[in-house]
Amino acid sequence: MNAFARIGRGALIVVILLAAAGLVYVAIEGRIGGLWSDLIDEETHAATFIILFLILPVVGFPISVFLILLGAKFDPGPALLIMFSAMAVHQAITFPAGNTLLRPLIEKVLTRRNVSLPQFPKKGFIWPSIVFMAVPGLSYTLKNYILSLSGIPFGHFFLIAWLVQAMMGIPLVLAGEAVGARHFRLLMIILFIMVMIYAVRFWIIRRHKHKPE
Repeated sequence: MNAFARIGRGALIVVILLAAAGLVYVAIEGRIGGLWSDLIDEETHAATFIILFLILPVVGFPISVFLILLGAKFDPGPALLIMFSAMAVHQAITFPAGNTLLRPLIEKVLTRRNVSLPQFPKKGFIWPSIVFMAVPGLSYTLKNYILSLSGIPFGHFFLIAWLVQAMMGIPLVLAGEAVGARHFRLLMIILFIMVMIYAVRFWIIRRHKHKPE
């Protein structure tokens, strides 16, 4: 990828994040603010929300929606605890499900999307696995299932998928907290930090690709 393509992709990410911030602002201040308030209202049953969070991301529902709502609905400490706990459950379900009942369906989805399973070396697979999980592009659900089918042991899969995905989810939870409290300056700071995280990830990936054998 040439320099212009990298700059273009970075600019696209910035535009998308800024557009998302604008949509959130409109959603809160505009006509659909009532719907948003209902979703994050303290009277909404927390158990129902958590149960949905435990189930839906495993079957493909965008986890970013839950992470933002987590931050908006709960204080940062409980929100992060719920996120880490739920993601641990996701990985515990994904590995056996992906390697048994759901394997034919996952392979069909990957074939349709022209995505191949990564081939990690039997030794030294930890860093490539971390890089794979950190690369933006594929969804949370698909990344988890692909890594579960890559042949790495369950223990390594669990720790890598859980910790990498959770660390990547922290900014979204904090962004949700800023949205819920209407701290829009804080939200913009968090979005800027997310852009910088993406930039660092691209730099690490690029350096790894050009690392001499």
